Amino acid sequence: MSESIRESVSSSHQPTVSDNFKPTALTENLNRIYDQGFASDFHEDFFRHSGFSNFGYWQPGITEGDVAAENLVLHLLKPLQPIQGQILDVACGQGGTTKTLAKFVPAEQITAINISQQQLTAAARHTPGAHFEQMSATRMRFADNSFDGILCIEAIFHFETRRRFLNEAFRVLKPGGWLALTDVQFRVRTPARIIPPANHFHRLEQYPAFYTDAGFEQPLIERALKPTWASCSKALGLYGRKRRQHKGFKPEAMREWVMNEMRCRLYDAVIQDYLLVWVRKP
Repeated sequence: MSESIRESVSSSHQPTVSDNFKPTALTENLNRIYDQGFASDFHEDFFRHSGFSNFGYWQPGITEGDVAAENLVLHLLKPLQPIQGQILDVACGQGGTTKTLAKFVPAEQITAINISQQQLTAAARHTPGAHFEQMSATRMRFADNSFDGILCIEAIFHFETRRRFLNEAFRVLKPGGWLALTDVQFRVRTPARIIPPANHFHRLEQYPAFYTDAGFEQPLIERALKPTWASCSKALGLYGRKRRQHKGFKPEAMREWVMNEMRCRLYDAVIQDYLLVWVRKP
């Protein structure tokens, strides 16, 4: 592990807070939404307490949320193998992605960052030995050329802003290093308290410039709405109905079912496309 990375993480491998981490209205709101959502009984049952929380990559034979979620990570990593060196997991959530990365490199070679201390604490339990730090993805406290690869799942559209994160990712990656991530194109502008207005783009043709403007090579982009959100929406609906039937008409079960149905309908209405992105630093 390089000295520049070692200096910025705790030797005990417990989550630490970066010196330059300053909560904003956006990060506080996102933490409130996601901390509550990740802790819900509905969420934990759907993902079977795996540490995952993404739309997944659903293929024939996959019927469980955690299996689909890990398959998304594996699908992203497949073109990049062999995975080697120091890897950064950005917006690691509760650590499902970090745990999967540890199948390819030793946990000690993985650094994971997130804005939520609650999520980081859960993530650290899933992958002992990895390094966890509360840190903004747009103000990373790592030296230039620190990492061989960066993974970021379903988070870049939340950052203040997408361009600032890509500039930071380019800076901390070594020459030849890779960035693999998932992103969402929205039909309409969503509230600024969730997604900064600067992160919206109307046409997919505009999208590669986010990467090339930061210095990256031309990105490889896979449009993947059907195997990701479209399939996840169906799976969540089916799971919600089964859960409702199993638990009867108790008030709590009804609330969970109604919230799930509302969330799925909202996402169906606002998500235009789901993007898988691979790009390298020259």
